[in-house]
Amino acid sequence: FAEGAKNFAFAVGEREFSLGLRDIDALQRAKAAVGAGIAALSAVAGLPLAALQRVVVAGLFGRYLDVANAQAIGLLPSVPVSHIELVGNTAAAGATALLLSTQAQAMANRLRQQAQLINLAHRPEFEDAFLEHLYLRPTEAS
Repeated sequence: FAEGAKNFAFAVGEREFSLGLRDIDALQRAKAAVGAGIAALSAVAGLPLAALQRVVVAGLFGRYLDVANAQAIGLLPSVPVSHIELVGNTAAAGATALLLSTQAQAMANRLRQQAQLINLAHRPEFEDAFLEHLYLRPTEAS
Protein backbone atom coordinates (compact mmCIF):
# COMPACT_ATOMS: atom_id res chain seq x y z
CA PHE A 1 0.00 0.00 0.00
CA ALA A 2 1.20 3.47 -0.78
CA GLU A 3 1.37 5.76 2.22
CA GLY A 4 -2.13 6.95 3.07
CA ALA A 5 -3.77 4.59 0.58
CA LYS A 6 -6.71 2.49 1.74
CA ASN A 7 -6.70 0.10 -1.21
CA PHE A 8 -4.21 -1.62 -3.46
CA ALA A 9 -5.43 -1.92 -7.05
CA PHE A 10 -4.07 -4.55 -9.40
CA ALA A 11 -5.05 -6.48 -12.50
CA VAL A 12 -4.90 -10.13 -13.42
CA GLY A 13 -5.26 -10.38 -17.15
CA GLU A 14 -8.17 -8.14 -18.07
CA ARG A 15 -9.78 -8.24 -14.61
CA GLU A 16 -9.15 -5.44 -12.15
CA PHE A 17 -9.13 -5.97 -8.40
CA SER A 18 -8.88 -3.83 -5.32
CA LEU A 19 -7.57 -5.08 -2.00
CA GLY A 20 -8.21 -3.07 1.14
CA LEU A 21 -6.90 -3.15 4.68
CA ARG A 22 -10.21 -4.65 5.84
CA ASP A 23 -9.77 -7.45 3.32
CA ILE A 24 -6.32 -8.26 4.67
CA ASP A 25 -7.58 -8.09 8.26
CA ALA A 26 -10.43 -10.49 7.45
CA LEU A 27 -8.02 -12.88 5.74
CA GLN A 28 -5.60 -12.77 8.68
CA ARG A 29 -8.35 -13.45 11.23
CA ALA A 30 -9.89 -16.30 9.25
CA LYS A 31 -6.47 -17.81 8.62
CA ALA A 32 -5.53 -17.44 12.30
CA ALA A 33 -8.74 -19.16 13.42
CA VAL A 34 -8.17 -22.09 11.05
CA GLY A 35 -4.49 -22.40 11.96
CA ALA A 36 -5.13 -22.12 15.69
CA GLY A 37 -7.92 -24.67 15.42
CA ILE A 38 -5.64 -27.12 13.65
CA ALA A 39 -2.89 -26.52 16.23
CA ALA A 40 -5.26 -26.93 19.20
CA LEU A 41 -6.85 -30.11 17.84
CA SER A 42 -3.40 -31.48 17.06
CA ALA A 43 -2.36 -30.79 20.67
CA VAL A 44 -5.52 -32.44 22.06
CA ALA A 45 -4.85 -35.51 19.91
CA GLY A 46 -1.18 -35.54 20.93
CA LEU A 47 -0.32 -35.62 17.25
CA PRO A 48 2.34 -33.34 15.74
CA LEU A 49 1.38 -31.69 12.45
CA ALA A 50 4.16 -33.60 10.69
CA ALA A 51 2.31 -36.84 11.50
CA LEU A 52 -0.81 -35.78 9.58
CA GLN A 53 -1.29 -38.20 6.73
CA ARG A 54 -4.55 -36.74 5.45
CA VAL A 55 -5.95 -33.21 5.58
CA VAL A 56 -9.46 -32.96 4.13
CA VAL A 57 -10.74 -29.53 3.10
CA ALA A 58 -14.47 -29.49 2.37
CA GLY A 59 -17.15 -27.12 1.16
CA LEU A 60 -16.94 -24.44 -1.47
CA PHE A 61 -13.82 -23.25 0.34
CA GLY A 62 -12.16 -26.58 -0.32
CA ARG A 63 -13.34 -26.85 -3.88
CA TYR A 64 -11.39 -23.89 -5.25
CA LEU A 65 -8.51 -23.61 -2.78
CA ASP A 66 -5.01 -23.31 -4.20
CA VAL A 67 -3.12 -25.62 -1.83
CA ALA A 68 0.34 -24.16 -2.53
CA ASN A 69 -0.87 -20.62 -1.84
CA ALA A 70 -2.80 -21.76 1.26
CA GLN A 71 0.37 -23.37 2.60
CA ALA A 72 2.51 -20.34 1.67
CA ILE A 73 0.46 -18.06 3.95
CA GLY A 74 0.02 -20.72 6.65
CA LEU A 75 -3.68 -21.41 6.10
CA LEU A 76 -2.85 -25.11 5.78
CA PRO A 77 0.06 -26.87 7.49
CA SER A 78 3.23 -27.55 5.51
CA VAL A 79 2.59 -31.25 4.94
CA PRO A 80 3.14 -32.95 1.57
CA VAL A 81 0.55 -31.73 -0.94
CA SER A 82 -0.35 -35.36 -1.59
CA HIS A 83 -1.71 -35.48 2.00
CA ILE A 84 -4.23 -32.70 1.30
CA GLU A 85 -7.56 -33.64 -0.24
CA LEU A 86 -9.99 -31.03 -1.59
CA VAL A 87 -13.43 -32.66 -1.49
CA GLY A 88 -15.86 -29.85 -2.29
CA ASN A 89 -19.45 -30.02 -1.04
CA THR A 90 -19.65 -33.20 1.01
CA ALA A 91 -22.77 -32.26 2.99
CA ALA A 92 -25.22 -33.19 0.23
CA ALA A 93 -23.46 -36.49 -0.49
CA GLY A 94 -23.39 -37.33 3.22
CA ALA A 95 -27.06 -36.51 3.70
CA THR A 96 -27.98 -38.61 0.67
CA ALA A 97 -25.93 -41.55 1.96
CA LEU A 98 -27.60 -41.32 5.37
CA LEU A 99 -31.04 -41.37 3.78
CA LEU A 100 -30.33 -44.27 1.44
CA SER A 101 -27.82 -46.51 3.19
CA THR A 102 -28.20 -48.45 6.43
CA GLN A 103 -24.42 -48.95 6.37
CA ALA A 104 -23.88 -45.19 6.32
CA GLN A 105 -26.40 -44.78 9.14
CA ALA A 106 -24.57 -47.38 11.25
CA MET A 107 -21.23 -45.71 10.58
CA ALA A 108 -22.66 -42.29 11.49
CA ASN A 109 -24.00 -43.72 14.76
CA ARG A 110 -20.58 -45.20 15.62
CA LEU A 111 -18.87 -41.90 14.85
CA ARG A 112 -21.41 -39.98 16.93
CA GLN A 113 -20.72 -42.24 19.92
CA GLN A 114 -16.97 -41.76 19.56
CA ALA A 115 -17.06 -38.02 18.86
CA GLN A 116 -15.81 -35.62 21.47
CA LEU A 117 -16.83 -31.96 21.72
CA ILE A 118 -13.81 -29.69 22.01
CA ASN A 119 -14.55 -26.02 22.66
CA LEU A 120 -11.50 -24.32 21.20
CA ALA A 121 -12.26 -21.07 23.03
CA HIS A 122 -11.63 -22.93 26.29
CA ARG A 123 -8.34 -24.48 25.20
CA PRO A 124 -5.38 -22.68 26.82
CA GLU A 125 -3.24 -22.96 23.68
CA PHE A 126 -5.87 -21.56 21.32
CA GLU A 127 -5.42 -17.85 22.10
CA ASP A 128 -1.63 -17.98 21.78
CA ALA A 129 -1.93 -20.05 18.60
CA PHE A 130 -4.46 -17.57 17.18
CA LEU A 131 -2.06 -14.67 17.70
CA GLU A 132 0.83 -16.66 16.24
CA HIS A 133 -1.21 -17.59 13.17
CA LEU A 134 -2.11 -13.97 12.34
CA TYR A 135 1.17 -13.75 10.43
CA LEU A 136 0.95 -14.64 6.74
CA ARG A 137 3.73 -17.21 6.66
CA PRO A 138 3.96 -20.99 6.31
CA THR A 139 3.03 -23.17 9.29
CA GLU A 140 5.82 -25.66 9.77
CA ALA A 141 4.70 -29.22 10.38
CA SER A 142 6.80 -30.13 13.41
